[in-house]
Amino acid sequence: MRTQFKAIASAALACIALCSFSILLNTQVELAFASVLFLLVTMVVAWRAGFRAASAAALCGTLCLDYFFTAPRYTIRVVSAADVASLCAFAAVALLTSHLSHQIHAQSKILVAQRERQRALYELATATLLLDWRDPIGDQICGLVLNSVCARGVALLEVTGDISVAGTVAVSTESLQASLRANQNSDVTRLSTAIRVLHSGVRPIGVICVEGEGLDALTMDAAAPIIASAIERSRAVTAEVAAESERFSEQLRTSILDGLAHAFKTPLTTISVSSSALADISSLSEAERRDLLLLIRSESDRLARITERVLKTARLDRKSVLVLQTQPVFALAKEAIADLAVGDRDRVLLTDLSGGAGVDVDANILKLAILQIVENALKYSPSSSPVEVTLDCSDRAATISIHNHDSYIDPFEQQLIFRRFYRSPKVAHSAPGTGIGLHVAHQSVIAHGGAIKVTSSEQSGTTFHIEIPLAGDIHEEHATAG
Repeated sequence: MRTQFKAIASAALACIALCSFSILLNTQVELAFASVLFLLVTMVVAWRAGFRAASAAALCGTLCLDYFFTAPRYTIRVVSAADVASLCAFAAVALLTSHLSHQIHAQSKILVAQRERQRALYELATATLLLDWRDPIGDQICGLVLNSVCARGVALLEVTGDISVAGTVAVSTESLQASLRANQNSDVTRLSTAIRVLHSGVRPIGVICVEGEGLDALTMDAAAPIIASAIERSRAVTAEVAAESERFSEQLRTSILDGLAHAFKTPLTTISVSSSALADISSLSEAERRDLLLLIRSESDRLARITERVLKTARLDRKSVLVLQTQPVFALAKEAIADLAVGDRDRVLLTDLSGGAGVDVDANILKLAILQIVENALKYSPSSSPVEVTLDCSDRAATISIHNHDSYIDPFEQQLIFRRFYRSPKVAHSAPGTGIGLHVAHQSVIAHGGAIKVTSSEQSGTTFHIEIPLAGDIHEEHATAG
């Protein structure tokens, strides 16, 4: 109705303009110039208002040319064959050019609509590549489609039964379920609604409903595969992340169990030696026997703590390998050093420069990592040489530096020492070990979103740097993996 009114109004205005031009120009210009001017007006009307309005303008222009510009003037009568030919030529050219102008304008509108459709599909396809698999995929897709096609409402029903809605949708869930079961697309003109079944291959995976004025069927047909691809890609990523998380958790659990088993050796050796000394009780004083008994009791308590840790770790499922709590760095390091053998504790010098910084960690697992590196530093340095543990803090991370003198790891081996069961040929026969302590420490630190770095020189010795994100800065992916 609006289009018809526009055409009628445009035709009326064109006729008025042509009559006005005729009155103003009929005594000043010839028929040829007036014909060109009237033809221009007719083409403008055809471009803006369509062929019907242009036809009315052409008819009005022909009558005006006859009335005002051909002899006898001011009569609808032509006596000259040349004037008849001119008027007929004008009418034919006006109608032809109007028709061509209207067609060009219509094709222009089609091209603009196609460009907008392509732009919307491009934006939709690009946006689906940036979907966050950690958030509900249906809600994100509905929001993208709502903005891309300028719809009133979008609803997405997945084959799993999950439904997501953005905007306002009049179609019921039962109708969407019926379309999914029938595996059939539909367009409801009365509701300005398009329903498309989403497929992965030949298998339906959902149905999407879009409501809005001026929906284009071709756009919806093209958008459906893009949406289906986005859903399948999100499911694949989610499955891959779950599998990788399970693999990582199993690897971490295995490494921790290996490390805890490795931690049994030192107290068992102490208990064995002390027990052997007690066997020859006649050669020991009362004070010596008391010291040995206290040593055995201390190491037995240490074994009990390690055993409890082993049992706890063995019961962990893949979703709770890490139990994160905010802990002061100093307290973690101090508790880890306290688990050392009695004779080794005095060799560790602890310096706190962290200012009380806290980290989000599983205290038992991170203490195990610190303990493994400190024990490693004690093992590969002279018994008279101290091991320096320094705690420091930057804007985003706390650093635990463990330095021992008179040891050197060449650059080639610095990348190998964290491999499971690796032992340097230089020390393989000079110190006991299984080659899993540093591997366990590395895996435990990585699980917390941190990193271990090594610096070593023949002059100053070797330093292990453990970097752990400060509380609140730990990366989400590591927390998720834990």
